[in-house]
Amino acid sequence: MYEELVFQKLWLVLPLWLILYIADYTLTIIGARYYKSGAQEHFLFEGSYELSPEFQNDIDALRTFSPTFIKAIMTSSLLIVFLWYFSFTNFLALFFFKFLVGGIIIREFVPLFMHVHNITLFHFAYKNQGVSGQVQYKQWLSYRMASLKMITYSFFFLFVYFLSGSISFLGGAVLTASTGLKFSRLSMTHKEKDSQLINTIESEVVQEGSAEKPL
Repeated sequence: MYEELVFQKLWLVLPLWLILYIADYTLTIIGARYYKSGAQEHFLFEGSYELSPEFQNDIDALRTFSPTFIKAIMTSSLLIVFLWYFSFTNFLALFFFKFLVGGIIIREFVPLFMHVHNITLFHFAYKNQGVSGQVQYKQWLSYRMASLKMITYSFFFLFVYFLSGSISFLGGAVLTASTGLKFSRLSMTHKEKDSQLINTIESEVVQEGSAEKPL
């Protein structure tokens, strides 16, 4: 029923998307500020704090105004308006609109939950409360853990779909799983680079040791 209420009214679905997407970027900046202000003394991430490659430069620079983000939010908003307009033409178009637009809205809740978790943890780490020592994360492990979270949530959304029959949750399950698989591929890529670097260093050490052997 809520799908009929929300997705038939552009003035509801578009502001909902804008609020969620802007909140995602805003919470990312807040988390990055906490991280750079002192939380990294306890949690050190290799590479960028941001997982999405297209936003890494802006987040690392703590840019409140991001041209990449503005471009992304304008493109996604125009896509929503376009799909909403054609959703009234036939059943298949309406199904696709609920699947895709509902899916990206449902998926957007996952990074929001992750941001709230990180900000809460970094807040206490920043104040040196309840946290001691330092944990260093390789970049491939950060991607692997994010992938696991996304895929776990995708199963939850799929479960909700089976209970409710909501097309938006089906879309959320598929799109969240797709993001999880993307992070999994990035994890494997970075892990392979680490392995190649280790092999290169070991080969150089062996070669130097062989060169220093007396005749």
